[in-house]
Amino acid sequence: MQLWFSLASPTLPSEGELFLQGLRARYLPHVGPTHVRLIADAAQLPSAPPLEIGPDRWSAFVAPDLASVFADTPWLDLPPNDEGQAALLRTLEPIRQVAFEAALSQLGVAEELPADLKLPGLPEVPASEQWGTEAERFLRGVMNDESVPMALRIEAAKALLGHARRS
Repeated sequence: MQLWFSLASPTLPSEGELFLQGLRARYLPHVGPTHVRLIADAAQLPSAPPLEIGPDRWSAFVAPDLASVFADTPWLDLPPNDEGQAALLRTLEPIRQVAFEAALSQLGVAEELPADLKLPGLPEVPASEQWGTEAERFLRGVMNDESVPMALRIEAAKALLGHARRS
């Protein structure tokens, strides 16, 4: 399987590498580093699904809730439906810079970034307080972003309320 990440803003390859290293360390420690790679040059991008990978074996973009279906047989027996693939991809949005920065922080790699890669205007926060502050900033960003679906904005607001009650 492949995971593809689309960013709304260009990023330096070194920042992308930190992100991928953090994801692998936290969620995929059993996956070797040679199986995780950053492709920063569009000319090096592999073919995107649908692609025939063998006789009657097709790759495709799949929704997260269907990924487990492919645990034993990681392919389709028929070519994927173009309309279905388009419908799945149409709903995707690139990762905004503030969300990418929050992910780097939550993965514990943001402190490794050079100062010129960090978002301007954000105060320096002690490492002991960083996660809570970054999480709150991320949730507030989601809650206030009018391009985010309302249901997600409401969930972010609920999470912020829950945090305020614990504080």
